[in-house]
Amino acid sequence: MDSLLSQLLSFPPHPPPVVPLPDAEVDRGLRRIVKLLNEVPAKKLTAGISGGDGGDLLDILDPSINSLPYLYVLVAHINSVASGKLPLGSKTSALLPGGRLWGPLLRFMEHFDPIQVRYGGAEFKRFISAIETAARKAAMPAVAIHPIQLAISRLDPSGACFTSTHLIFVQLCMETREFHMAKPVLDKDVYSFPGNHRTGASNPLHRLICSRNQSSSNFTTPSSGFTEKISSKDILQYFLLGGMIYTALKDWERAVHFYDMAIITPAANVVSKIQLEAYNKRLLVGILWKGICLEMPKTTTAVAQRAYRATSKAYEAVAEIFEDSIKKEKGPLQLILEIDAGQDIWQESANIGLVKQVFTSFRRFSVLKLGKTYSSMTIADVARQTSPDPNDFSETAAYLQWLISTGQLNASMVERGTTHQTWVLKFGEELESLSEGQQLQELKKTEARIRDLSARVRESDQKVGLSKEYLEWSRKAEAKVKDEVPAAFQDLMDEYIHDEDMMTDT
Repeated sequence: MDSLLSQLLSFPPHPPPVVPLPDAEVDRGLRRIVKLLNEVPAKKLTAGISGGDGGDLLDILDPSINSLPYLYVLVAHINSVASGKLPLGSKTSALLPGGRLWGPLLRFMEHFDPIQVRYGGAEFKRFISAIETAARKAAMPAVAIHPIQLAISRLDPSGACFTSTHLIFVQLCMETREFHMAKPVLDKDVYSFPGNHRTGASNPLHRLICSRNQSSSNFTTPSSGFTEKISSKDILQYFLLGGMIYTALKDWERAVHFYDMAIITPAANVVSKIQLEAYNKRLLVGILWKGICLEMPKTTTAVAQRAYRATSKAYEAVAEIFEDSIKKEKGPLQLILEIDAGQDIWQESANIGLVKQVFTSFRRFSVLKLGKTYSSMTIADVARQTSPDPNDFSETAAYLQWLISTGQLNASMVERGTTHQTWVLKFGEELESLSEGQQLQELKKTEARIRDLSARVRESDQKVGLSKEYLEWSRKAEAKVKDEVPAAFQDLMDEYIHDEDMMTDT
């Protein structure tokens, strides 16, 4: 055991050298450690340390320095518990709060070195799966959310590459209604999906996976073990669930973005049930966000557009009636009738809550529409045009105060007389523009997004330019050009000679 421990601690060197090691040397050192860990029997990794007070490898290894050995030892302990070889309590409690492995689990997730862990994809995936399984078996799925969130965020801080763990994570957040816990992952835009390409130096597209400039899409692949093979259904589910989480958080803009991603995902000749669900929710969220029937994303195919419209007529009717009634100040009667007529549809598709919010928002958008027409109105006039009970002036005044206090209405209330009926609502000007400091912050955020997007575009260009499909296309295109040049050149010469003859005749 002492010999094994010394080998496990041999790399990376600690304290780290003043001059960082070259990537090639880091790669060799980490692969040597992985080879050693794969050859050591699991029971040896879970055995106690000889000498002194004994102890466990988990007590000696530092997860921030010896991340790979720590991960392998943790997984060995988890497997031992699952097979009943060690008396660590029940098979699930060891991985739950208060269990023997809970402390080491959190220490690892909070401090592991993501560069080292790139070399242990299969063990890392087994580790995450064990956490999820234990939490579900104990009927405590919420317990797994924080560790898995740490795993995703620390392994790939950019969040640019989608993995099967992303889907597991949002499913847990949705099941437990821990919507805010999902934001650190969902707020990172996905730019790529894992392919089947090779990793490491054998692939001409990639640097060594220990390179700090390495793109996450180059090491989070099914062959590396970090993710299962991704299906189109996985992608659609992720974007649908993400949109539903943002909807629950009332982040309408971000919700629409996620629904858009589900809607425009390439399909065969028909759209899937998940895409239809995303489209229906998008219509309702568009009303809550802007009070209008949103147009389909521009990249939606004609076939998909026809399919969506053919199967979502009830939802489109609600959106169109809402927008038309607000624009022409018709009142909510027609909207009420349309919503009542579709009760079975809203219930069956589990959108009844959203539909109720749509009806509630009709009043708010009606008030906002008045502000575009009038500079001031009495509470009695506002109640007559927007309130469910036109004679309940105190309720109307309270509702308007709520809109003002929550920042949804730029207006002020002027108390005139002794009753709410004579109070006056004064609409303000358009909301003030951002201050200079706020503008600077927005510019910095925009610059960061552009830089990030530019890096993703360059990465995609490189992958496409060196892919086998592109090289084959390029070879055929070059051959085609060579075949066409002589004929084109001959046509040009014929035209030139013809012009010369005309000049001679003149």
